[in-house]
Amino acid sequence: MKFIGSKAQKILQEDNIYSSEGELKFSFDDKTKKYQYSEKSFLDNLEGEDYYFTVNYWGNRKELKGVPVLKYHNQMSQLKLLCEQSAISHETISSIFICFKNSLFIEQVNSKKNYDLTKSGRYIKSLVKKIYKYKYEPGKPIFTSIFKKRKGKLVFYILYPVYNSKNDLEFIVGCSIPYNMAISYIYNIFSEGEYEKYDIIKLFISNNGNILYLPRKYAELFSLPVNKKEIPLDSDKFIYNMNLLASSNPVVRELGNLLLSEPAGTTYIQLRGQSYLLIFYTIPVNKWNIILLVNNTHFQKPIKKLNLYFNNIFDKFIKCLIICFLVILVLGFIFSLFFFKSIFIKPVRNIRDKFNLLGKGNFNIETKEKGVKEIYDLSLSFNNVGKQLKNYTDNLQNEIKARQIIQTELKIAGEIQESVLPAITEGFIRKEFTLFARLISAKEMSGDFYDFFYVRPNKLALILADVSGKGITAAFYMSMSKAIIKEACLSSETLGPGKILNYVNKTLCRNNEKSMFLTLYLCIYNIDTGELEFSNAGHHEFTYLKSNGNISTGGILSKPAIGICEETEFNSSKLKIQKGSTVIFYTDGITEAPDSSNNEYGNERLEKIIEKNYLDKISDLGDLIIKDVLDFQKGEKFDDITLLMFRRNE
Repeated sequence: MKFIGSKAQKILQEDNIYSSEGELKFSFDDKTKKYQYSEKSFLDNLEGEDYYFTVNYWGNRKELKGVPVLKYHNQMSQLKLLCEQSAISHETISSIFICFKNSLFIEQVNSKKNYDLTKSGRYIKSLVKKIYKYKYEPGKPIFTSIFKKRKGKLVFYILYPVYNSKNDLEFIVGCSIPYNMAISYIYNIFSEGEYEKYDIIKLFISNNGNILYLPRKYAELFSLPVNKKEIPLDSDKFIYNMNLLASSNPVVRELGNLLLSEPAGTTYIQLRGQSYLLIFYTIPVNKWNIILLVNNTHFQKPIKKLNLYFNNIFDKFIKCLIICFLVILVLGFIFSLFFFKSIFIKPVRNIRDKFNLLGKGNFNIETKEKGVKEIYDLSLSFNNVGKQLKNYTDNLQNEIKARQIIQTELKIAGEIQESVLPAITEGFIRKEFTLFARLISAKEMSGDFYDFFYVRPNKLALILADVSGKGITAAFYMSMSKAIIKEACLSSETLGPGKILNYVNKTLCRNNEKSMFLTLYLCIYNIDTGELEFSNAGHHEFTYLKSNGNISTGGILSKPAIGICEETEFNSSKLKIQKGSTVIFYTDGITEAPDSSNNEYGNERLEKIIEKNYLDKISDLGDLIIKDVLDFQKGEKFDDITLLMFRRNE
């Protein structure tokens, strides 16, 4: 690239931007006050058209080095190739350009005449300023309104923004389309023979209602004044430069408003006493409308003709159908007198009688498989039903026997499990305290358990636990947990409840593939001092009943259940039990027990019954709580019910 001025030439030589071969001549024009490169070529496939490629720069000469497009010769070559392809593929495009905000304008023009290279820097700068006033969005082109260029030609631009990796607007690619060429292109589309053949009216309007295409003969139909100074075309058969909203017919003006406000649709319109079906669609990119109108009279003629044709055929068909039906009916009646009774009725009666015997439990009965296909299939199905019912009843009897055996075994296992729970024997009936314990299983076997035993002569261990799940699995886990806890308590007499639960938790977490867990209270009561030291592993609070009837809750230590996390460290807490006061432990089978409306028993109801009967013996109070919960459920038990109560006697 060669410049006038050694300084600018030196800049590019230092950057080694271009090779010595094929350099572009980029020079300063004193007349237009801009730097300019131009190239003229001839395209064989466009008859008589020349191809001009120009680069214009009118900014600060010192900043020329920073212009991105001038730095990359390969990109410039690709741009020229793109412009040539566009000129070949889109004959309606008169020019393609790329403009940068920093005083650079690149343009390709197709022209039969010599291209005007005298555009001043001020003119181009004004054009770029107008282009950059539009509000751009990534990936969305903009269609400009129609305007006049320097020499009075009407054109419109299609502009497309290009952003860099930082999402900043880098430059704008655009093309210039002459208005006359666009109209001619539309004219060629709507001049196809199919439209004239079916008498379809074509209308094309811009986004503000201006008519872009309408045959002149329909101007009176839309009540439009014919403007003799319309935009010239090769043919004078069409009307242009007229707005649909300028019609003297209010119906047409209302139609214009509908077309400009809706994206697409169909409607009916009355024009000059004729009804028309109107179909329209708005082109999203430039909001121009394509409208087609069909006269209902022409539209309905073939339909009416076709409807009449099918009505005649249908009438003849109905007549033939009635005659055939009557003939078949008479023949069928005669046939049934002689054959129906022997072929159908007798075999069906035989199968009916066999079904009655089958219903009484005689599954070994069979019928002969013969007769017409339907009777044969029915007889075959009957015999199969008898065999299946016999097999089913045999299997059912075997299954009932097996279930009875399992049920008996589960009942025995439940009784064994219940016998493992400690009873309040003479060793636990003392003047210092009173105990109450009760467990009612929801199924044959329980996942809840309680336990009490002496750790030392003056220390009593109290345990209440609730295992996750129900049935055999929970019962097995319950038995294993109970044994481990008791063994840990008896072998660690000097340890507190928290330390003991640490050992129990680590033991039960090992090989816990079924992810079983249990919540529990482990308490050590000092008979001499009345102090209760306890640890809570994920269980809900206990109820503390004072001798005067006041009720409070406690016991929450914010620790998870046993068997969940091996690293959990459990802690202990202490409670001084006053004489005459009672500590009540229970599982959620009491508070979450549902009634017939699925309402829970709840803590509030439990506290009310305790407060109302606090003077009762501990055994009477415990029996009363259990009875109230069972009466509340009225049916199948929701969960295991476990209640453990400890009272320090006065």
